[in-house]
Amino acid sequence: MRPYRCTNCRGSLSSEETSWRCDDCGGQVSLYKERFPVFYSLASLATQDASLKENLYDGMLGRFYSFLMPFLSLPVRPFARSVGQWLLYVIVMLLLATGYTSGIQVIAGGSPGVPGTLFILAAIILTVLAIRNPMFGWLLVLAVPLKLNHLLSNFRPENTFIDVHQRTIEKLAAIDHKLKVLDVSTGTCNSLLRHGWLSLNAEYFGIDLSETMLEQGSSNCADAGASVSLALADACDLPFEDAYFDIVLNYGAINGYSDVRGALSEMYRVLKPGGTIVLYDEQLYQGANLLENLYFRKVLSPHDVISECPVDSIPEGATYELHQVYPYYFLCIIKKTIVSNNEILVNDLGD
Repeated sequence: MRPYRCTNCRGSLSSEETSWRCDDCGGQVSLYKERFPVFYSLASLATQDASLKENLYDGMLGRFYSFLMPFLSLPVRPFARSVGQWLLYVIVMLLLATGYTSGIQVIAGGSPGVPGTLFILAAIILTVLAIRNPMFGWLLVLAVPLKLNHLLSNFRPENTFIDVHQRTIEKLAAIDHKLKVLDVSTGTCNSLLRHGWLSLNAEYFGIDLSETMLEQGSSNCADAGASVSLALADACDLPFEDAYFDIVLNYGAINGYSDVRGALSEMYRVLKPGGTIVLYDEQLYQGANLLENLYFRKVLSPHDVISECPVDSIPEGATYELHQVYPYYFLCIIKKTIVSNNEILVNDLGD
């Protein structure tokens, strides 16, 4: 069962018919739908993590994640890659405008007729959804002015998202043994599949709290022909042996953890000396205006515990490089030191 370990005692695991069993403490690991091992219970999760799982990722956002997440970044995505989301935005705004207009006519004593009644009902439903999911409500208000703002913005990153990935992957590709890659909070596995990681000679693993998200991730991996071992687990209590992975990835999750330091410590624990952690999450660029600040707080990061790269939580002795790759996102490359003959060496993976 390598590299999985019991989260109670770090003992090795053996497979049984419908579960896994720890060889040391006898603890049981259940299998969700006989597919994914489950290494946590809801009772064991911190309140913040349990809330995000149940109310966000197991809810509407999780079920339609591949469409709704790009929708949230609508104002700053290239138009050619967001035509479908802009079409949805226009339809929603037309329904709201028509529904509110019909409602005003009713208040004034007019008769809306069947079409007007349907528009009023649609507007009511959309308004309730926006109130229950404020980040989407704020997006409806801010999308057009922020798109104009983005077109006029002078922000230019010193290092782009693609450039940093290419440099990192090129160094890793030069290593002459088969790599081990872990994607923490993998969700739909979208980031693992899209950003060049599958080009490596590697064995892939992914963990997430949400069954809803992980089922989509499994389906996406199957469609891509990618072999990824998936499990339901807590980022703050990773079910893996020490120093097993060459690369640990974390896209769009680190800022929302209840225990950011603990999660980073766990990623560092399972990382080999000389290995690399890649973090990507929200961080507002310096010099942002009021409109950009409002969008960042209300739409992109309302569920975050922190709102910038957690450099203060990076384990002591590690080295890192931090890049503001987009106006609202950072990319951080952390490297684990190698200790040899009482000297600390930094493996720069080929440099």
